[in-house]
Amino acid sequence: MSHVLCGLAANSALPAELVDRLITVADADTAAELAGREDLTRAQVRALVTRVPEIAVRLVHEGRLTEADIDPVAQPDAPPPRPGAGGGAPRGGAAPAE
Repeated sequence: MSHVLCGLAANSALPAELVDRLITVADADTAAELAGREDLTRAQVRALVTRVPEIAVRLVHEGRLTEADIDPVAQPDAPPPRPGAGGGAPRGGAAPAE
């Protein structure tokens, strides 16, 4: 069944409501496919990380998960977001000057 869910997750024509439903049942493989979608909203990214915490590492490295999205208690292994990735100030640093 996982291969079917992965196929659905990779389908760019899948409506957002069905992407939300896939996130609620995602395993690691389905989460990997979902994480590759260009159309994921910030809320969907956060929901995906809540469902499959290990996907946070990939999403941080891709700049799609910000410091504000990471709960260090729930995702202690997530790396800090890259500076300038849209996540606000780096951990332990000041916000960049505008």
